[in-house]
Amino acid sequence: MKFTAIALFISTYALLLLFPRIRTYVALASASAFVLLGILPISQVVTTVDWNVILMIAGTMGIVSLFIESKMPALLADIIIARTPTVKWAIIFLSLFAGFISAFIDNVATVLIVAPIALTIAKKLKISPVTSIIAISIASNLQGAATLVGDTTSILLGGYANLNFLDFFVFRGNPGMFWVVQAGALASTLVLPIEIISYRLLGLLWVTLGTIQYFYKKHYWDKVDRCNKNYIGRELPVKAKTL
Repeated sequence: MKFTAIALFISTYALLLLFPRIRTYVALASASAFVLLGILPISQVVTTVDWNVILMIAGTMGIVSLFIESKMPALLADIIIARTPTVKWAIIFLSLFAGFISAFIDNVATVLIVAPIALTIAKKLKISPVTSIIAISIASNLQGAATLVGDTTSILLGGYANLNFLDFFVFRGNPGMFWVVQAGALASTLVLPIEIISYRLLGLLWVTLGTIQYFYKKHYWDKVDRCNKNYIGRELPVKAKTL
């Protein structure tokens, strides 16, 4: 029975990856198979479901729906564009904003809240939204592990290990998961400005090399042109004429 449950679990994940558009049906079919095969008794179905996760997702999705309908993403996009000097700094701000929200709201809901802002900024500035969406997703996923309510996985594992909200800050007298995540977030935040400077230096180097190449080509072709003009009108040697 144990091997059957493991095989069914692995098959479920494989089907979820292969058929992302019907994930709901795959999950329901897998849960039904667990019950029909006797792996999970039908009398324990209600108590086995982690209702904390279900209710938290339902609540945050409601907040996401109201947030989008309130046209707040467009307003925040205008504020970010006006307050940030470049697009890269706008992406950094959105990443930090997504990380802060994700520490207290499910990371999937966080992406659904912040992504419309990034899409609006990309539409207004006529740029690709891929970079900003990736940055938001990574920041949200990272900070989601910082607290008990930041991710559904944290809720499931925390409930199984009987952890409370404060255990993620201090666990048995030692720094908890929250501080480990913040150390990684601080390191990544410090690296981002360096990356921006690197891109600027790379752009400056590219322009300099392009300028040097332009003048080199211009000098070369001017020299070739002068050589051609010097040979125009010259008489061919006697040996050449006889040929």
